[in-house]
Amino acid sequence: SATGGVALLQLSHIQQHDAAWFAAQGKALTGLGQYISAMQSYKKAVSLDGQNEEYHRLALEAAVAVRKHKKLPYRILDRAREFFK
Repeated sequence: SATGGVALLQLSHIQQHDAAWFAAQGKALTGLGQYISAMQSYKKAVSLDGQNEEYHRLALEAAVAVRKHKKLPYRILDRAREFFK
């Protein structure tokens, strides 16, 4: 989504990469359908702030999205979306 791209651009201007930054990056990447990268960002947020339950939840949701999109019907849809961009 365009919103995810704008969010990533805005995040790139922030110098300090704390847990909240990685969580915001994960949300932006999720919006762009980049589930593996989103999952990695959420895992980094969890590693920096292990007490934050939302970061744990978001990391789990991203992991589920990765598994879901590895299935054939979703891979076909993803490739079709890329083709028609």
